[in-house]
Amino acid sequence: MTRLCHSIDNPFGLPQNTPIAGYRKVGSRMKAFWLVLIGAVAIESGRGLFVPQLKGLPPTPAEWKLVDQAVLKPSSGGLQAWRGIYDGAPPMTLTLYQLPWSPGSAWDAIQEWRPRPGAMAFAKGSYFGVAVSPGGGHDDLKRFVQAVTATLPPGSETLR
Repeated sequence: MTRLCHSIDNPFGLPQNTPIAGYRKVGSRMKAFWLVLIGAVAIESGRGLFVPQLKGLPPTPAEWKLVDQAVLKPSSGGLQAWRGIYDGAPPMTLTLYQLPWSPGSAWDAIQEWRPRPGAMAFAKGSYFGVAVSPGGGHDDLKRFVQAVTATLPPGSETLR
């Protein structure tokens, strides 16, 4: 004899072994899965879509002063790019790229960059930059880059 059961999962009192009674449980699990997935995608894409956009390079990071700025044509899918020359001791040249938001785009760029004397690369959020100072030491470059990254929109930060 088949047992009838009235409950939230089986409001029509269908027998427990019918395919429709089992479908309701699976359907609610799938609905919860899709809600969690859509919520996670919305949160992740919101991190990149609603951050403040830069209008240019920072004018005075630490003791350096921006004396010349050029807007560059972004390369390989970049959104914006700038190059600036900073007066200070020692002088610095900064090239900053805003990359499209996707997990790891700036991270990928910094991983591909090869260290060289008198230069330091950094990534913060969707921004990737390279500071160059032929006469500057590592400490000067690091101080300059940290001052620049402090002016960028929030995001995870890496220096190299």
